[in-house]
Amino acid sequence: YNLPFDGLKLLTQYISTDDEPISVIKQNRDDLILKTTDVLARAALLAYYDKSMREPLRSWFNQSYKSLSALIDMMGPLMLYNNITIKAEAAMALYEYVYWGETTHFERFKAGIELHYGEKGGFSEGTGYLQYINEDVPYLMVALKKAFEKDGKKFELPQRFYESGYFLKEMSRNVLWNKAGNYRLRIPLEIDDGCTYTPEYSVWGTLTGDETFFKMAKM
Repeated sequence: YNLPFDGLKLLTQYISTDDEPISVIKQNRDDLILKTTDVLARAALLAYYDKSMREPLRSWFNQSYKSLSALIDMMGPLMLYNNITIKAEAAMALYEYVYWGETTHFERFKAGIELHYGEKGGFSEGTGYLQYINEDVPYLMVALKKAFEKDGKKFELPQRFYESGYFLKEMSRNVLWNKAGNYRLRIPLEIDDGCTYTPEYSVWGTLTGDETFFKMAKM
């Protein structure tokens, strides 16, 4: 796949007895995955919503998709399929479905959800990491849902993924208000200090069909 790193060197450093190269390569690994995921997520969304851009985007980003897929294949188990890999799988899930109608990465994404999300929607690594996932993943899933439905296919996600939207909503409280007394900011302060910005509630309304999310988004 013409990976942008030396895979043998990477694995050698992982089994090294020297802690410093391990920590360095972990940071480089995370940065590489995160940056590639950010780009691929946006390419996948643009490819889905603008058909005129699909061929140019494929010529520009197919290599990124292949490299990211190979990297996650290699590093996913070492990372315990954490928040970083969940985001990567979501981006690749939309990309592969738009171009080839395949669902390999979608199934892997769902497996990560089953592993790390609780039945009530909490996330194993904490609320801050859950919000980090939510910067991109719900939007990718909305597009994928629409693509499935357009093709007459049933779109299903683990219930605990939907519950995570309710989890953030129920654990949020108002913290600012305007002169008229109307609340205009909610953040999930009731859980931990890992989240410092308002969740995007409207996308959960689209995913769940629950109007209360849209109402909350307007507050």
